[in-house]
Amino acid sequence: MSQWKITKLVLSLRRENKRPGETASIHQTYKEAEITPALLEDMRSLLLQGKITRVEIDNETEYIGMSIFIEGQKSQIGIVDEMNEVVYYYSNGSQSQKPVDIGSSTFEEWMICNQPETMLSILSKFIESGERLDTVLWESEEV
Repeated sequence: MSQWKITKLVLSLRRENKRPGETASIHQTYKEAEITPALLEDMRSLLLQGKITRVEIDNETEYIGMSIFIEGQKSQIGIVDEMNEVVYYYSNGSQSQKPVDIGSSTFEEWMICNQPETMLSILSKFIESGERLDTVLWESEEV
């Protein structure tokens, strides 16, 4: 892999509406020069505060990207490697196919990460290198 660089970052942010209990989503897209270490640190802070519901990271040169769906303590993490035609999904090792809702999407329970610290470690590794964190389980699927 050549010099790793994020070329596109899309964040879905949860925003409280004026009416109590109502929320809305705001989507923000950042391109190359806008993706600074300060922005990435702000993103981590917002993740810990529960204000981000989805993260999309792409390297449009190497055709690899990460998608994370987040709700409360739960997240679903996928990495798409288009050049090698494979998708990697985080696995909690449970093998359970019970449906779990995160936002407006449904995933199988084995795909759910219930530890925000683990999700942040996976995200940090990918941001730094474009690689999967090797201390967690991954399931792969050809595309």
